[in-house]
Amino acid sequence: MNSNTALSVSNIIQQAIQTVKKGKIPFIQVVAGGHAIIILASLLLGQANPFNSDPAQHPFLYIIWSLLTAAVTILMMVSAIFVLKNTQQNTPVTWKEALRFAASRFWKVLGAFLWYMFLLWVVLLVFALIALALVVLVYSISPSANILVGLVAAVAAIWLIITAMMLALCRIYAVVIDDVGVFEALAYSRRLLKNKYWKTLFAAFAIFVFIFIFSTLVGILQVFLFPLYLVNTFLGIAGTWLLAFPCTVLNSVIGLGLVYSLYTSIKQTEQDNTTASN
Repeated sequence: MNSNTALSVSNIIQQAIQTVKKGKIPFIQVVAGGHAIIILASLLLGQANPFNSDPAQHPFLYIIWSLLTAAVTILMMVSAIFVLKNTQQNTPVTWKEALRFAASRFWKVLGAFLWYMFLLWVVLLVFALIALALVVLVYSISPSANILVGLVAAVAAIWLIITAMMLALCRIYAVVIDDVGVFEALAYSRRLLKNKYWKTLFAAFAIFVFIFIFSTLVGILQVFLFPLYLVNTFLGIAGTWLLAFPCTVLNSVIGLGLVYSLYTSIKQTEQDNTTASN
């Protein structure tokens, strides 16, 4: 497979369908189980979850809900990636094996995420300070040029955010699949995207548009269920989550499958380029 084919949207979708289809049972078990736990936590904590009321009214319970949801999301995502990886390598695993693996990588993935977020905030802060300094400098010279500076800053900010999202996409998958270290994950991701930034950007954009459309449909479904809140708060939460549960699980299955396929396609392109250069 050449580098142009590997990163094509059609190939990514085809690979995702094949991989998810082969490992569908443990994959769906992991994803559905994770969402079920989050739903259960939302129901048990009632007023503390952000889907119902102001978290400031129940700060302690809201913190518990947030930490539990974050932990379950990490375990669910890592388990799902592990299932897809082994399925693609024709070494199927059970959901229990995937969960044990996820538990062993939990702190490493969390550390990579926190380190990345710290670096991202530093970069954004520096960018904001530089942009502010330029605006002040240009305004002191020519106030009318501020519009142009603002447009340039906006374009640069959009590019920075998109690049950050692409690096974030590769980072966790690199830690889980390739066992890259916490501090090496960002540099590893940059190497993967080198010389294939625009191809990856186009493929990622097409995938995320599809996921966004499906997520929007799920959101519309939840809006139509809102009258249940008028009857009873607990019934509203239960109805919204449980009736939208299949759609939420399907959305996660589609998203995780496509993003996994995108990451492996990026790696395949890197291997093809390395082989060609040798």
